[in-house]
Amino acid sequence: SACSARAASPDAVTTGAPAIRFSSYAAYNMCVPSVVVAGMHWLYRTRRHGGLLPAHVSERGDPTEATMTAVASGRRPPTGKKAPRPKPRPEPPRSEPSQVDEQGALDAVEAGEPVGIPSAGGLLRGVASAVLQPGSLTRELGQLARDLGKVVRGTDELRPAPKDKRFADPAWTDNPLYRRWGQGYVALGQTMARLVDDLEAKGVDWHDLERARFAVNALTGALSPTNTLVGNPAALKRAFETGGRSVARGLGQFVSDVRHNGGMPSQTDRTAFTVGTDLALTPGAVVHRGPVAELIQYTPSTATVRQRPLLIIPPPIGRFYFLDLRPGRSFVEYAVSQGLQVFILSWRNPGPEQADWDLDTYCTAIQDALEVVKNIAGSEDVNTLGFCAGGILQTAVLNHHADTGDQSVHSAAYAVTLLDFDERAPLGAFSSPRLLELAGSASRRKGIITARSLGTVFSWMRPDDLVFNYVVNNWLMGNEPPVFDILAWNADGTNLPARLHQQFLDIFRTNALCRPGALT
Repeated sequence: SACSARAASPDAVTTGAPAIRFSSYAAYNMCVPSVVVAGMHWLYRTRRHGGLLPAHVSERGDPTEATMTAVASGRRPPTGKKAPRPKPRPEPPRSEPSQVDEQGALDAVEAGEPVGIPSAGGLLRGVASAVLQPGSLTRELGQLARDLGKVVRGTDELRPAPKDKRFADPAWTDNPLYRRWGQGYVALGQTMARLVDDLEAKGVDWHDLERARFAVNALTGALSPTNTLVGNPAALKRAFETGGRSVARGLGQFVSDVRHNGGMPSQTDRTAFTVGTDLALTPGAVVHRGPVAELIQYTPSTATVRQRPLLIIPPPIGRFYFLDLRPGRSFVEYAVSQGLQVFILSWRNPGPEQADWDLDTYCTAIQDALEVVKNIAGSEDVNTLGFCAGGILQTAVLNHHADTGDQSVHSAAYAVTLLDFDERAPLGAFSSPRLLELAGSASRRKGIITARSLGTVFSWMRPDDLVFNYVVNNWLMGNEPPVFDILAWNADGTNLPARLHQQFLDIFRTNALCRPGALT
């Protein structure tokens, strides 16, 4: 196999864990795995302790920014010499979220491939493909009628799942009306799920199946009674307890989200954290600045450092500090504490004037960063770590190295990176040729695809957790959006240039990364 794993050595990406090495770069284009996730200790650590994975996010208007606002300035200690250990920094006064919120936040940022935006018509066609199956529809309507009859008679067979927090209020079990309403919703949801299962059993193309599943999940989530004031006993109680003030606050937040968040409920309070004050606190400095990206080197915190440096390539649709949240919740902080020389790229937030930036543009920036890192560290080669769409860019660079014989990359690791788009995945819901064509046309017309647009897509992939959960919390209960560092980063995204977006769509449509010679 052209891809092989080797045991970690003193110069590996991380201590005591395997790193991915391409023993034959020339053959790499023929063996890219479907989903390559670096199963390393730090990944487990960040998942458990609140680190995050790259993703999508909301629109920002700044086409340029100086990363220095987020990185402490200072000299970098020479390799192998004493390095002052940074002083402990006080934790900002934030209340920790519950474990449910922690997992929900991770879910919110676990996706991030730049895809097409589904239209209302596409969603309707997805629902229709699942529902309009003559034999299945007749059978399932009969079953639904029988289930609803049982519900009216007071059956206990149909109940919301115990872990479904939408129905946690006691009224859903104690009040006969609400109990039957919830049971009827469960019966409808089971009917819709069986229709999708029938579609799968008929052997339809998996892309069509994922489109149907996506549309049905969105519709089922939207029909939950808890998304309405009258159908949410907890929200009604809050309205009575506050004399209607919760309703007024929720209405105000709804209007604000319509005006400023594209009609989607806000997932977090974007003003709660400041980069450089609450987030991105690991000391470091910008050591190289180009038109596309800045390169940050972090100050070592150990007496000596490993000779071979690590270059992190984040996705071009996310800010660099997703790996450097608060102290104790930062991969960068952990990595430098293990003696690694850590560098990370911070991508510029492009505007319409950068619409022609493409794979060559971004891969050239990575090539330049590799040379700078090698020069600073005095190393012949570098370990790299690509996240999400950054892993796609990393793969393109490795393929170029295979063609030119460049040995600058010693080992390459991936996290949350999809490379083989013929493998079945929920992203197939967005892969219809017409959808990809419309998405490409939209980004070409605007010059960019906004981070908000991408964020909306992936929120709808988990509608109960990432959309309607906040509809209830913000609009019905009148609560402020939660304060959470991961979600604050998630709401602070970068745009994608139209040309790069079009190339990503081409990779998505033709699976170019898995076909030798398809990407030049």
